[in-house]
Amino acid sequence: MCIRDRFKTDPAAKSMRMVSEMAQKHQKHIIAGSIPELRDTKVYNTMACFDPSGEIIAKYSKCHLFDVSVKGGIHCVESTHTSPGNSFATMQTPYCKIGLGICYDIRFPEFSAALVQDPEVKVLCFPASFNTTTGPLHWDLYRRARAVDSQAYCLLCAPAADEQASYPAYGHSSVVSPWGKVLADAGTGEGALRAEIDLDEVTKFREQIPVLKHKRQDLYLSLIHISEP
Repeated sequence: MCIRDRFKTDPAAKSMRMVSEMAQKHQKHIIAGSIPELRDTKVYNTMACFDPSGEIIAKYSKCHLFDVSVKGGIHCVESTHTSPGNSFATMQTPYCKIGLGICYDIRFPEFSAALVQDPEVKVLCFPASFNTTTGPLHWDLYRRARAVDSQAYCLLCAPAADEQASYPAYGHSSVVSPWGKVLADAGTGEGALRAEIDLDEVTKFREQIPVLKHKRQDLYLSLIHISEP
């Protein structure tokens, strides 16, 4: 059975069936996750994308695993229970393609840069759960930086803050323009976030400041050998 159809009959896939039914009911595209996915005896941190008919049209498994230990702060070794994905993924919509990433992926500019090599990718989506150690210092920096250097809108979905939780999430689901302006921010509480985006702004930005065209891949990919004097 195709892995994209397995959720329809797998008793353990209740969440995915619920999202599929929501997409079909409201005739909307939905990006869901991330959730643990058991695949070939391994567990992956996966997000699934549904079209208005409720079908999965894209899946992405997190490439960069969060193995960190901050002195006096957060300690997490994701690789003890999760395997890394090894491929990129985009979601096709009638408006543009959406590049997919999960949480820690946002810290790697090369990752986002690879996604927007396809000019049809005008939106990046990162479900993420920064914590109260890294969130106050890095969340705003990374959400705006990835939007600007990718010249794309960034959609970021995060759990609401819960001081009693074993993992203290920072919250702040948000929408950021390609110019780095935060168009909407949900703060730390529960709620729904809505923002209007204009994909023409992506085109204008990329034409006016053509960073993506000016990249010197011939230099970045070369090995530089520095001889000792």
